[in-house]
Amino acid sequence: MVGEIVEGLPADAPSVTSLLEEGHGVHFSHAEHIFGAERAKREHAEHLGVGRSSALLVHHRVSRDSAGRSLEWSSDRYIAGRIMLSVGNSRHANPMQWITLRHSG
Repeated sequence: MVGEIVEGLPADAPSVTSLLEEGHGVHFSHAEHIFGAERAKREHAEHLGVGRSSALLVHHRVSRDSAGRSLEWSSDRYIAGRIMLSVGNSRHANPMQWITLRHSG
C-alpha cells in the first residue's frame, strides 16, 4: 500500500514522509538505522561514478508505524569521504549501539 502511494509522488519531493502524513494519513513512528562500509560492486560503482571496489558508506533503514508495522525499507550507498554521520547523545540517552557482524567461512 505505502509503496504504491510513494510511486505516485513527485520524484523531486523534498519530503516523502511529510507528503505521506499530510496527504495519506501514513504516520511514521520510528526507524532503525544500521550503517556500515562495503566496497562498490559494479552496479553501484557505475551509478555513483566511482571505481569498482571503491569504499562506500552503506545505510540500511526500516521505518515503522506506532504498531511496529514496517512502512519503508531502504538500503542507500554513499561515496566515502563525501558524507559524514552525526549522532548526538547525553548522560540520559545514548542511541548508539555497536553491532559485530559474524561472517561464515
